[in-house]
Amino acid sequence: MINVHLRAHSHNDYEHTRPLQDALNAGFASVEADIYLVDGKLLVAHDRKDVRPERTLEALYLHPMRERIQRNGSVQPGVPTFQLMIDIKANATDVLPVLERSLKPYERLLSHGSSSDYTPGAIEIVLSGDRPIRQLAARRERNIFIDARIEDLKSPQPGVFRMVSEAWLSHISWFGSGLISRQHREWLSDYVSRADDLGIKSRFWGLPDTPAGWRILDAAGVSWIGTDKLDACAAWMAARGL
Repeated sequence: MINVHLRAHSHNDYEHTRPLQDALNAGFASVEADIYLVDGKLLVAHDRKDVRPERTLEALYLHPMRERIQRNGSVQPGVPTFQLMIDIKANATDVLPVLERSLKPYERLLSHGSSSDYTPGAIEIVLSGDRPIRQLAARRERNIFIDARIEDLKSPQPGVFRMVSEAWLSHISWFGSGLISRQHREWLSDYVSRADDLGIKSRFWGLPDTPAGWRILDAAGVSWIGTDKLDACAAWMAARGL
């Protein structure tokens, strides 16, 4: 039986041979797909030069996720709402209508909401990277949400944001060893509190991908502990009951 880790986010999924399955086997509750729009298709890759026509968002993520829901009732056992974070690498305005068409067959599985309510589904879609905030904020209802930046929280769009993410080293000069300063601990605590008060999740990217880094995130109450090291992080979490 898989040991599920409710705060585990698989970063850089594209680096794995089976990006979704490897994360699921490690017990993760969130995955990240980097996409480009190429010849009308949403292709998964971190760099444009690495796109391959068979590695579509639907083939690697959407279709197998639906199959798991049909078979088991959820993408990951014990995770009622599984997060699929989609990092749009470029041209969000062009990507959004193609993504919406791609999601049409999966609509009944998706979380949806408006400015005043939110209904969880088996899959929550959150867009990061080049984010079409203006277009989605204009919708009365939506089943695609946005990964905010801290600047966005100064005037939060009701119902649009489901998570806030920041680059670690843009705010905290801790490089993997020793203690972080009291000033940085206070900033981190405030960051998590602001997200919690808005009812959204918190995340960082770019911090040392080590047990020391994961421990800081856990102690601060950061919602998602992201990693490229699926098995190592899963073992670390299991040892701590996370």
